[in-house]
Order: sequence, then C-alpha cells, then structure tokens
Amino acid sequence: MPNLKVGETAPSMDSAEQSLIDRIWTAIDAKDWETARSLLEDGISVMPDSLNLLQLCRQLTNCKTWRPAA
Repeated sequence: MPNLKVGETAPSMDSAEQSLIDRIWTAIDAKDWETARSLLEDGISVMPDSLNLLQLCRQLTNCKTWRPAA
C-alpha cells in the first residue's frame, strides 16, 4: 500500500475516499491536528474497510508531530 499524499490515488480508491484523504492531508499540512483526527475518525467510521484510511491512521499515530486525543 503506497503512502498517499494530496492528489495521489491508490488503484482501489473511489472519489469520496480520495476527497477525504485530501482533506485530511490539508489539515495535517496546516498542523490542524484536531481537524485531521476528526476527519480520520469520521472516515473510518463510515468506511471501516478502507485500508488507505487505516494505514494513514497507523502512520499518523506513529508520527511525532501527531497530537492524538488524550
């Protein structure tokens, strides 16, 4: 599974999932951790089988700049 950034598309990704990932990365680039976390959690709740979102969640929770909820 590739590491996705804004505008990049995985072969199995639909447009709704791509739009969500773009919005998450926009929030991350702006260092708006609360929005990024909220978008990611919402995305996983409606697309629990999305490997792209689950991978992004794993990457972010391992990232030193990620600010997960306490």
